Amino acid sequence: MDFLTLLRTLGGLGAVLGMLAFALWAVRRFDIRLPGRVAAGGAGRRLQLIERTSLDSRRSVALLRRDGREHLILLSPEGNLVLETSIVRDEVDAAAEEERLRAEAEAMALSKAEMEALRESFSAFVDRTRSGVRDKAVGAVSAAGSMLRIVQAEPESPPPSFNSLVERSRDDAVPVAAQTASPAPAPRPPLSAALLPPLAAAAQRTGAHARAAIVRLRATLAPAAAAVAEAIGRIRQAIEARLAQAKEAKQTRSATSAVAVAAPASPAGVPAKPVAPRTKKKASVQPARTPARRKATASRRG
Repeated sequence: MDFLTLLRTLGGLGAVLGMLAFALWAVRRFDIRLPGRVAAGGAGRRLQLIERTSLDSRRSVALLRRDGREHLILLSPEGNLVLETSIVRDEVDAAAEEERLRAEAEAMALSKAEMEALRESFSAFVDRTRSGVRDKAVGAVSAAGSMLRIVQAEPESPPPSFNSLVERSRDDAVPVAAQTASPAPAPRPPLSAALLPPLAAAAQRTGAHARAAIVRLRATLAPAAAAVAEAIGRIRQAIEARLAQAKEAKQTRSATSAVAVAAPASPAGVPAKPVAPRTKKKASVQPARTPARRKATASRRG
């Protein structure tokens, strides 16, 4: 949360508290009657509504005062009922009132202490933010001033001499074809001697930050790599065990089938009979039945 967002939040909170305070002032100023509000009786009023409490959505209890005496009344749609009349405060009521006032005073003192602590913490936060902004501004201004001094401290280039002008004009007189045939790269301007130490220091800081980041990354990824390697090892062992079990089961089935084919099962003490190979029977060809043959067959049956 930046400073502007905090100021915006505090401004909204102050506006809400201000509206609440204005509403309370309006209620007290114009004597607006609210549900459950204790009426502020004047000096010449004999009847006052001290307090009203709702029991449910339809029933409520009201405490009235008339000339120093209090009356407790139950208000309901079925009718009103006087619960207690001519109530006079005694020592128990005075002790309860004193206890209530003391609790309210303690709560008020606690809220004041909390508000004071909040105000002090906010003041400390504002001071820290202000000092941080001031330090950053001072650092930026000092860096800009140092750069400006470095630029101003660079020596100005001397004006060209007559011999240099002659050499430059001679170079300009070279044919364009010769220049395009062998172009010479323009030399880079040398860096100022005052800029080299800051650049070297910045490069060293960048390298140190990069090495520290690499070390932290290695330390972070080492447990994950070890866990992945362990999981891969367990998976490989499980796959090898499954393959070995499948191979053993296959070998067992092959041996069992070979034994069953070589020596079929027989009762104890009885040698096994050789199994003759099965041959396909040839279907006998029956002559076709003619009408005369069918009649002869029918006569024989009759």
